[in-house]
Amino acid sequence: MQVLKFIAVSFCALALLAGCGHGRQVNNIAGQVVTPKANPSSEEVAKAIIRAGGNSFWRITEAGPGQLIGTRLQGPHTATITIAYTPQTYQIALKESSMEDGRGGIHKTYNLWVQQLDSQIKFQLGGI
Repeated sequence: MQVLKFIAVSFCALALLAGCGHGRQVNNIAGQVVTPKANPSSEEVAKAIIRAGGNSFWRITEAGPGQLIGTRLQGPHTATITIAYTPQTYQIALKESSMEDGRGGIHKTYNLWVQQLDSQIKFQLGGI
């Protein structure tokens, strides 16, 4: 009987510990603008980012000088990001999302979306 009690308590402790872990960290991106052009303009960088968004299912709109807003909807998932940019750098940061995993982290799909967008941005910047 003691063995069964020990197993039951151990199982409950493991279940509790597994539930207490943090979820995936939000994948924010801080990148350097790399183009064959020595000095791209802010407008060229913005257009490249907007094209990249279209190629990776993000709707990117201007939000002011050096600022873009990206929104992606897919099934039950939604995410909104801010993209700050200059001719030298860009940054992608989560603004809001329905994709929190309930453990203080974000659903893995969000990070995949951001990785795809970042890859597309790099590709588009390479064409300037």
